[in-house]
Amino acid sequence: MPGDLDGRCASVEKDHLARLHHAGGGSTDSNLSFRRQTLSSAKVRNGRRSRQRAAVHPLQPSFACKFAQVAPDRVLRETQFVTERFGYDATVALQHLEDMSLAFAGQHRRIHTRYFLTLHDIAIFLLRFDKSAEKSCIIVKKAGCMSVADRVRVEDVHVLSDDWYVLKKTTFSYRRRDGTWQRQSRETYDRGNGATILLYDPVRRTVILTRQFRYPAFVNGCDDLLIETPAGLLDNASPEERIRAETEEETGFRVRDVHRVFEAYMSPGSVTEKLYFFVGTYRPADRVSDGGGHAAEGEDIDMLELGIDEALAMIRTGDIRDGKTIMLLQHAALHLFK
Repeated sequence: MPGDLDGRCASVEKDHLARLHHAGGGSTDSNLSFRRQTLSSAKVRNGRRSRQRAAVHPLQPSFACKFAQVAPDRVLRETQFVTERFGYDATVALQHLEDMSLAFAGQHRRIHTRYFLTLHDIAIFLLRFDKSAEKSCIIVKKAGCMSVADRVRVEDVHVLSDDWYVLKKTTFSYRRRDGTWQRQSRETYDRGNGATILLYDPVRRTVILTRQFRYPAFVNGCDDLLIETPAGLLDNASPEERIRAETEEETGFRVRDVHRVFEAYMSPGSVTEKLYFFVGTYRPADRVSDGGGHAAEGEDIDMLELGIDEALAMIRTGDIRDGKTIMLLQHAALHLFK
């Protein structure tokens, strides 16, 4: 096995030197010397391979040698490295990036994060000069190299409140782009995930909205009821199941065909909630009750039927200022009412 790996190293070294020689239009002593230095140490490689004991991509032994000899945090992450070794020839540099991606991805999905932070930085640098660099960025991403979980170390979680929902203060370390770890603390408000829907009638060009009192908006200067799309928390139900029930509770309309159009984190700086956005058609005959929500839970909801043009105008005048509602109305203007 060691002999076979030595042969692979020699073959890869020869191939890379030839590629650089051809791309540069001739011999470049600096490039050739550098590649020989970083691709030819079988002794160091075999020491590392004895700990891995796994079948790898043919390119990996060569790059294992390389990273054993150079300091990736000081050299490969610097854009100066790319310009010195490859100039602005993005074609050769892209091939170098792709080879590194394949070599380290192989059958090892969780390699030390710093190598892939390096690949990411090189890819971003190359994008400044050649849009085709997006190909190599995608390769790095698909290989599972840039996992954010590898860059977060949770150290302490303290529950500040567990009344209506859960408020926590978490202390953690985060690995920055330059490879250093920074200690941070954040408060997160966990109220679960939710769903919202815009009911629309394509024939009459109308939409169904609700109007209700929102205390947090009130204490921040909103002296009016908020106009919104029907919405609610999932409470362990599927988004589709929950939004059907919530729509009937708030508006009285019974809908069957709902279509998920996108999902979004509405306030990711502090709230954990992810919201699922739906659209669905309705007819006047689909209304089976008055709606209004659950009085026992403090809900006192009015149902509004508006023309799509009127609803869009209310965004401009400030009469509609709920984020999820604005997003769905804009989606309707772009995709549902043409």
